[in-house]
Amino acid sequence: MTDWRDRLRDADGALDREFDTDAAQRLRRSVLVSARAGTSTARTWSRAFAATAAALTLVCAGLLTALQGGDLPDAAEGPAADATASALAAASSDVPVPERQQLHFSTPGGTRIIWVFDSGFEVKGTLP
Repeated sequence: MTDWRDRLRDADGALDREFDTDAAQRLRRSVLVSARAGTSTARTWSRAFAATAAALTLVCAGLLTALQGGDLPDAAEGPAADATASALAAASSDVPVPERQQLHFSTPGGTRIIWVFDSGFEVKGTLP
């Protein structure tokens, strides 16, 4: 069984022949010209890529800032805003809060899992 490298060597007709010096110089020049032409397109592409990446980064940063909410001034200020806030607070206190909620789960093997959710749970601790 022959290896692919052996097949390539057998098929190469110029392997054992002397290469003409003029032909070698022409081949070298054509490779160098092609290499110079290839680098200019790579620089153009990388600049376009960098500009696009910078623009997308700015757009993402702007969207994240907008989604965070920040300290934006309220559109309605004054007595109307105070009345609306007190009405919302009263409406939210009228809603009954269930004391305990459960989620039951059972597996085909017979294992039963029951999660109990505590609505009055508060994380106690300090953040650095």
